[in-house]
Amino acid sequence: LAQQAAFDQRKLRPLTVEDAPLYPHRGLHLDLGRNFHGRDQILKLVEAMAAYKLNKLHLHLAEDEGWRIEIPALPELAQIGSVRCHDPAEKTCLLPQLGAGPDGKSGVNGYLTTADYVGIVRAAAARGIEVIPSIDMPGHSRAAIVAMERRHDRLAAAGKRAEADAYRLIDPADTTRYRSIQHYTDNTLNVCIPATYRFVDTVVDALAAMHGAAGAPLKTFHLGADETAGAWVKSPACKAMIADNSGDARNLTPRFIERVATTLAAKGIRAGGWSDGMGHTDPARMPANVLTNIWGVLHTGAIREAHDQLNRGWDVVLSIPDLGYFDMPYAPHPEEGGYYWASRGVDSHQVFGFMPDNLPANAALIPNISAQPQPIEDKPIREPGRRIAGIQAQLWSETVRTDAQVDYMLFPRLLALAERGWTPAQWTPAYRPGQSYAWHDPRVDRAALSADWRDFAGRVSAQFGPLERMGIAYRVAAPGARIIGGTLEANNDLPGAIIEYRERGGKWTRYGGPVAVRGPVELRTRSADAKRSSRIVAVSQP
Repeated sequence: LAQQAAFDQRKLRPLTVEDAPLYPHRGLHLDLGRNFHGRDQILKLVEAMAAYKLNKLHLHLAEDEGWRIEIPALPELAQIGSVRCHDPAEKTCLLPQLGAGPDGKSGVNGYLTTADYVGIVRAAAARGIEVIPSIDMPGHSRAAIVAMERRHDRLAAAGKRAEADAYRLIDPADTTRYRSIQHYTDNTLNVCIPATYRFVDTVVDALAAMHGAAGAPLKTFHLGADETAGAWVKSPACKAMIADNSGDARNLTPRFIERVATTLAAKGIRAGGWSDGMGHTDPARMPANVLTNIWGVLHTGAIREAHDQLNRGWDVVLSIPDLGYFDMPYAPHPEEGGYYWASRGVDSHQVFGFMPDNLPANAALIPNISAQPQPIEDKPIREPGRRIAGIQAQLWSETVRTDAQVDYMLFPRLLALAERGWTPAQWTPAYRPGQSYAWHDPRVDRAALSADWRDFAGRVSAQFGPLERMGIAYRVAAPGARIIGGTLEANNDLPGAIIEYRERGGKWTRYGGPVAVRGPVELRTRSADAKRSSRIVAVSQP
């Protein structure tokens, strides 16, 4: 209605609206673990999610680099695990990294109090949004391990040995040497000791109590379950468990996931996890109701993981990095920050063009990480009647230190993901088992994609005002430009944006069409209200 009124001089006309979402899960994942982003930023995002019909807020509350939620029964988690500072023995904080600095005062430190979290859950529920808390385990758990070691030291020094050991998350006799993908050698919970499961129960029960206080019962708990690297091999506590699992310590991770998922189910809570860890479990040992986030890269693991886990009957949410990891840069440019391991650039057009219901078909539109065309085979096939539960954007925060960076990395491409979660991609060919696709495959209707993109781009431009009023520091895309025969030509991906140019030493001038220039030119894009500008690009005569 607001869009109709905006295009009709603020007048509402009689109309009938019939609308429904394409997928039940339309999510946003925000990593608070690596670098903290607080209550006010999260509440701002909740407002934006409601405006654009996103309904799942996946809050990543703990990582190797930080613990971000108060658990009253275990105060060291927040007191020590939420702060990074210069303390080589890590008696008072974790070691500094990811821009934290040495003094413990950086804004990337911090945690949500129980009151903060209850307020977020309550605000989200009032807007039709489910909060899904995530505590990564058994890997990615260094902050929890260090905090619980300090708890152990404090209580052991007081002579309370049994209480000290109650939440100790390691086997002190374990001499295993391993290295995680992020190069940690001490970040994995020991899955063979009772203390670990006591810890999980205590944390889950605390979160469930917070959700209850907010009037929104905890429906899903995400345990991560990914990237466990070679732990427990020489742990005496794990000797019997390893022997019971074919003598292979790698089999202990799926046993842990299965046990925690079963415990959660007994509490009436659905277990969620990342697809690599979840895929190693035995479906017969898992509850029937499971959420799995597919994070295999499109051209390598995505189809295999998505179709395999769909065929298990699980709720599959596509979190594919080269389409949904918004910590990737918008474009391969040194002034566009972000990680690069999955894609050289994820712009709004690429997200908008995504075809969730036929994953192999995306090879027609999206190149691989080397920016090269690469066919995608449909292996394994998707069984008849299987359909994904939804799609989700992820913002991991290793390179995202400020709230303004959160806004920039999310908007406007989050609007493209919201569109794909609500509206069918009309250019998608019907899924037929076993059909593979290659670059520019004619079965993908690129003309329909172009037409829909032009319509969508116009609607996005109209959203910059509402985003501004929400206090969101959205990105304005830089213009494309060239100089041919002394004539400057420029364009932008969104209509309504203002392009300005200047010759060396000159003033900014509004671009209205091809114009003669004498030498190198700088250009920028400004939002229609002129409140935000893109990065500056420079072009010269070839």
